Amino acid sequence: MKRGLTLSLAAALAVACASSALAQTVTLSLDLFYTQKGNTASKGSWQLRAIGSSQGIAGINTQITGGAASPFFMAPTPAFKESYDNGTKPYTTDQDGNAATLDMLFAQIPVAAPGPQTLQYNVGVSGGLSDLLGNVVDTSGTKLNNNVLLAHGTFPAGAGPNLALTLAQTAANVFTAQGTSTNPPATGSIVAATVTTQIRSNAGPLGKPGDANLDGDVDAFQFPNQGDAQILTANLGKIGKGVLWQSGDFNADLDVDAFQFPNQGDAQILVANLGTDSPGGTVKAIYDATTGNLKFDVGTGVGVIGLESVGNFLTSVTPGKVGSDSPVQFDASSLAYFKASTPGLATGVWDIGNVLKPGLSGNVLNFAYTPLGGDTVVAPVEIITVIPEPAAFALVAFGACTLLGVRRRAA
Repeated sequence: MKRGLTLSLAAALAVACASSALAQTVTLSLDLFYTQKGNTASKGSWQLRAIGSSQGIAGINTQITGGAASPFFMAPTPAFKESYDNGTKPYTTDQDGNAATLDMLFAQIPVAAPGPQTLQYNVGVSGGLSDLLGNVVDTSGTKLNNNVLLAHGTFPAGAGPNLALTLAQTAANVFTAQGTSTNPPATGSIVAATVTTQIRSNAGPLGKPGDANLDGDVDAFQFPNQGDAQILTANLGKIGKGVLWQSGDFNADLDVDAFQFPNQGDAQILVANLGTDSPGGTVKAIYDATTGNLKFDVGTGVGVIGLESVGNFLTSVTPGKVGSDSPVQFDASSLAYFKASTPGLATGVWDIGNVLKPGLSGNVLNFAYTPLGGDTVVAPVEIITVIPEPAAFALVAFGACTLLGVRRRAA
């Protein structure tokens, strides 16, 4: 990988790099989020974040080694370009010919006067400094604790610290002055920065599975809307490259969901790690194979109930039954209910309706539930088949004989 590529790009566009009276710095942080509590060999997601000095980050050239996958470019656009050489070369590229490394180049490229300039100053800088170009430096979606999100992706099981997901061959530069909408920053005001790298993970103080707001605990509520369960609930159903750990994507699949059999849905992960001292109760699933009807017998303190149909046979749900909550996830393959706030989902017997076609075996159903603060429990579905009682058979036979006699007399 070419360490000086970022600096060369800036220099080639007539904004020469020069030393500054004050030392300029950039800190790069590779943040790792493991899906399983305390297990650094589990799969997870990564984020590359940066903090810059003076007037903010102008360019970064870096490399991640050790198995990072599925990168998504998130540096603020259009200021940071996704390609160079007239769009022929992507910034996220394999610059060293080694498939085991992920090479990334982020750069803001000034253009010669009279512009127009598409730069964004104060990226990764705290303090609310003004941007002379009128750009709004995002302080929520792509920034966290005064650092900017440059990229994110996933890593497979076994690619944690032992296999060294690390940053390497890093160079960066920063702005020390701002230009105008038609003029680039002054020559010599894009300068090389001293780069510091670090690795943080939710195996340490950064957080733990279910900790969306990275405050060190997993909770259901913080006024007005910053509790972990509130964050997850607000993002349920969202998919795509903008979905992060901070959005509630704790299983690193770019999809915020409530349930995946047996225990990998985002709400299941959150509920299992809620800071409660006494895990909640149990749930029984009762399925009538004759009619296709499903009931849940729900105890106190349950946060997630999930049902999976192997073969995608789920056909209908009766929402809002007395004593139940509406599903937060439903299609032909899965049905899930979620509520992290105490005392959890409503207790009692829920009549869900005829979720399968009559006569279909209950063996196609997988069932699991997660108590508040407890591990997900995989439980069997209780299957019942309604068989007419002997008295009912006698009544049917009597009716048949009576009808036969009427027909004979009529003849």
